Amino acid sequence: MSVGTLAADGAAMVSAVAAVVAIAATLLVGWWGVRTVVPRRKLAYAVEFTPLLSSVHSELTVSLGTEVIAEPHTATVVLSNIGRREIEADHFNGADIDFDMHARIVEVLEHRSTGNRRAPDFEISGNTLKVKPHVIHERQDVTYKLLLDGRSPSMTQRNSLSASVIEGTRLGIADHREVQVLTIVGVIGTAALLIFGWPVLHNAGRQADKPPCPSASATPTGQ
Repeated sequence: MSVGTLAADGAAMVSAVAAVVAIAATLLVGWWGVRTVVPRRKLAYAVEFTPLLSSVHSELTVSLGTEVIAEPHTATVVLSNIGRREIEADHFNGADIDFDMHARIVEVLEHRSTGNRRAPDFEISGNTLKVKPHVIHERQDVTYKLLLDGRSPSMTQRNSLSASVIEGTRLGIADHREVQVLTIVGVIGTAALLIFGWPVLHNAGRQADKPPCPSASATPTGQ
């Protein structure tokens, strides 16, 4: 391979890398611009129920003070602001977020928030946990742990939020920063594949379309 060919290949490689960087930078700038211009408020919630008694140990009881809980469960409810903006108290539109447990709520055992933030106040009304209007900051998680009395608790929610409300699949709702990192890596990887992969496939296709070179055959002489 000649020096000229090596230089040409090196220049082509530098151009390809520069193209990948330019495409990735353009996409990331556009993505960041959309995030900045279009606020997106999103609240995710998840719940986990845990029975406190097993039928195997029928002689055990659970009590709170003098009250015996016939069918005790705990319910851990987590609210996570996974959007790009704070959810302000005004976004509640004057209404609570209601979480109906379909079982009597005996007591709130735990009430906490991440990031040294204040957790929204609450009220218990029969089977329902009512979360009061309050600011929920970006990346803030709020946890309520409840003691329930009921055979088969489940949860439904009602809200009037001016925000998207989605149900999470588990309590450890993924930090949306991880999703952002994966998105960036995916954008750069896709750009690199397009820049480097397409010429290889294109050249392979051209080689496949070329007719085979005729093989040299020996011509007898002196006959």
